[in-house]
Amino acid sequence: MPHVFITGDKHGDYKSVEKFCLKWNTSKDDLLIVLGDNGVNYYGPHKDKKLKNYLASLPISFFMIKGNHDQRPSLKLYHEDVDRHLLVKGTYLIEEDYPSLLFSMIHGQYSFLTNNGWKQAYVMGGAYSADKWFRLDMQMRGYKGYRWFADEQMTESEMKDALDCIQTVKPEIILTHTCPFVYEPQDMFITNVNQGTVDRTMEYFFDQVDSIVDYKKWYCGHWHTDRTVDKMRFMYEDIILLE
Repeated sequence: MPHVFITGDKHGDYKSVEKFCLKWNTSKDDLLIVLGDNGVNYYGPHKDKKLKNYLASLPISFFMIKGNHDQRPSLKLYHEDVDRHLLVKGTYLIEEDYPSLLFSMIHGQYSFLTNNGWKQAYVMGGAYSADKWFRLDMQMRGYKGYRWFADEQMTESEMKDALDCIQTVKPEIILTHTCPFVYEPQDMFITNVNQGTVDRTMEYFFDQVDSIVDYKKWYCGHWHTDRTVDKMRFMYEDIILLE
């Protein structure tokens, strides 16, 4: 039976995923959820093509959730699709040249076929970049590897729509890039950043979600740590089965 796996931020580096695929003898029928900062939509269509070609060559399919360091997929390249992969139901964005790379909507309802049957999930992507001002400064200095995207977070309208929808869906699983404010791992804060300048709009919004949704498991990336706190599973380097 094909499997649904899940992992954290990759920032364009998928060497560990390649090793994992060899170990597990995976195929395109298997699906790996990446919880944001996947690095695929970062520089732009032409420069990102090298990474897309590499990922398309791996024996696994990908379900990419948007992180703060990911551009929203361009509708000039991508189009909405459904039922492209047997292990996920819902609407996602896809580029015809790369059918094994599925990009979630900024928020939406999905179902994943796990070893325990179909699981109802809700996805919400995006976050605030705590190093925003550093990135902007590096851009001004001409360093092309540092980018910041003004639409990195969900908009107020998107958050309202998501909150209305998630109360109706009542998902078992929540998949996001960042976490609720109450679960922020303070030991993972960037040490040279004044935390008073950090916009925690999405973390506070997720506090609302956490308080009204009786979910079984919440998976998030963003914090570059692997740990479990209550029902919250922080993902970074680990690659595990979606439960």
